[in-house]
Amino acid sequence: YYSAFEELLKMLRGQQGLSLEGAVFLVENAYYDNAIPYENYRAGLSESIDFCEAKAAEDKLDLADNMAKNLMIFRYITDTLELKDRQTNRTLVHNPIQYDYDDYQSLKSYDSHFVTTLMRTGKGQCYSMPLYYLILAERMGAEAYWSFSPKHSFIKIKDEENNWYNIELTCKSFLSDPHYMNSSYIKAEAIQNRIYLEPIDKKDAVANMLLSLARGYWNKYGYDDFYLKCVNTAAAYLPNEIDPLILQAAYQTRLTLTIAHLLGAKNPTELEKLSHEAYQHHVQMIDIYDKIDNLGYEELPEEIYAQ
Repeated sequence: YYSAFEELLKMLRGQQGLSLEGAVFLVENAYYDNAIPYENYRAGLSESIDFCEAKAAEDKLDLADNMAKNLMIFRYITDTLELKDRQTNRTLVHNPIQYDYDDYQSLKSYDSHFVTTLMRTGKGQCYSMPLYYLILAERMGAEAYWSFSPKHSFIKIKDEENNWYNIELTCKSFLSDPHYMNSSYIKAEAIQNRIYLEPIDKKDAVANMLLSLARGYWNKYGYDDFYLKCVNTAAAYLPNEIDPLILQAAYQTRLTLTIAHLLGAKNPTELEKLSHEAYQHHVQMIDIYDKIDNLGYEELPEEIYAQ
């Protein structure tokens, strides 16, 4: 985990090239204790790109065109495609990625939202599917962006006239911004503060991998200084994002409650009487939640999300 953090930091500092493909691998390989052969991961992506390029050639698509590249990737992820192998004259069939209804929140298996899991099983959800799309886009030189709504992410692309389109891979559709605004509990303040529906570039996507690194680390080892280091570093590169604040709030809440328990304080007033220093953690916790509220964040009800 420490090694993965340093490699991600080098990308963000410009000490080595930005690579979303590499950043995703660093996060997922750390969770697996460096057990994923990098060459196998790259070979799987190369196989996908080879199929996309061959299918585009068969359909006489111009892969110098950005929209054509994006639509080819969209078809590869969402549609059943047949390709005639010129060497063997056999028909190759590629099946679409299926939505993982069984464990879409990674509650049964933490790694169900990993890109490597998607590549291995052919199933994904609203985290792994957009990331997989972006990695293929990076390989093909296609311009595409990651975007977020509450507990959800999707792809944004634009045409030559700078018109934006939302690619919703989970239901294989192109959806409008109003669709997300009306169905995802997005307040007007959240739109004004640009925490949702904004396209984020590759550097911000790599910075988001620090948050993924923190989540995976917490799942294995719990809260500690390294978790907070990942989150705070991401926050420095993502000043307008809500997720760093949510992860900071989770850390500060656990810390405050632990201190209060150790001191035997039943409420904030008792905590302040027992220790001014300990009470400051409570103040920091409240301050973070105030920032979250002021940005227009609203928790998406669990039953709505499940639906």
